[in-house]
Amino acid sequence: MASFDQPTLEKIIRRSCAMKQKAKYRFRGDQKLHAEQLMHQQLFVMGRDIESKHGNLLLLYGCARQQSPMHSVPSFYSYEYSNHRRIAFRNFGVFMGDDGLGGIFVQRRDFEARLLRSSDLSNVPWLPRHLQPTRAPRSPADRFATACLMRLLVEWFLAYEEWIQCNYGRRFRAGQLVRFRMRNNEVWTWDMQGGWQTILDWLLLRHT
Repeated sequence: MASFDQPTLEKIIRRSCAMKQKAKYRFRGDQKLHAEQLMHQQLFVMGRDIESKHGNLLLLYGCARQQSPMHSVPSFYSYEYSNHRRIAFRNFGVFMGDDGLGGIFVQRRDFEARLLRSSDLSNVPWLPRHLQPTRAPRSPADRFATACLMRLLVEWFLAYEEWIQCNYGRRFRAGQLVRFRMRNNEVWTWDMQGGWQTILDWLLLRHT
């Protein structure tokens, strides 16, 4: 998976702050709608991946699962890149954290990153009200760190969908998207991998 390594990220952030660059991480108009729809669709199919006939695909991919202490509340899934970077999933959104950058939370229905106080989720947010307080990025360092974290988040989804396609094929994902259409009356894209690549391309263009 292509991404910045830790020393490179820290070097870029310092350079960005020194030059007072304004790193952009927000989408507007049709781009934001596309990202919001894709996130909603992604979390739906990942929920089906857990129940796949091939087994729990999130666990097979390398995610860890923590059972919920509350009845009818889904398990908590997380993926550790290393001892300093991780991503975690709830049915209401996605957390991305890096010890050199901080943490963000992106809601399922609103592709807008909000900063968290820490880079990990030591207290699992089983419900939305359990999520630690968030805030909008304000300083140049905040905005650049948020942009980097958003890129890491999108790259994770892209790599995951590449893995799904390579191991289970397009028909597997298409079958789950049919179920999504039955619930939502439409499918925004049948090409999940291509959808995330488009968003990544938008993010990369904002760094040029």
